Amino acid sequence: MINVDRVAIEITGAGFPATTIHGDRGQDLREEALESFKSGKTRCLVATDVCARGVDIKDMDYVINYDLPEDKSSFIQRCGRTGRSHNGVAVSFYCEAYDNNMAQIIDSIIQDAGQESPAFLRSNVTHSDYVYEPREQVQSYSRREADPSPIDSGRYSQNVSPDLEEQQIPDDNVDEEWN
Repeated sequence: MINVDRVAIEITGAGFPATTIHGDRGQDLREEALESFKSGKTRCLVATDVCARGVDIKDMDYVINYDLPEDKSSFIQRCGRTGRSHNGVAVSFYCEAYDNNMAQIIDSIIQDAGQESPAFLRSNVTHSDYVYEPREQVQSYSRREADPSPIDSGRYSQNVSPDLEEQQIPDDNVDEEWN
């Protein structure tokens, strides 16, 4: 079960009927879920970015970002769903360990909207000329096996900012293991 389904189960269990839209559901089930939400049969729609573009939902009062998107455009697209015909509320869960790369972007968006950023977010913003650029995925594999298991054979993923890439290229002569 993916996080979207888990969140919908918890919301429904708390007394708010919820449905889901995500890539693991067939198109017919996604359309059924969307219609259920639009008609008011279910009051909460829990969705991944598969629902981010090309889906028009009028009069949405709330958007809750359970997981933050990884770029400014997606963040604005998600939050903007509440303001299409009226004022709405967008709430984002922020986890410093996972979302720190978005702190400066979100702070900027909030300030541009004439609102005050929360102190915890401002404390994670670097006050420099740094401009956020999307990170690229860099992968390195242990040379011990031709097809290593991602769990126990030393495979790891590391996000590297493009301007730091040259400084952080993994050394092919070193086997790194997860501890």
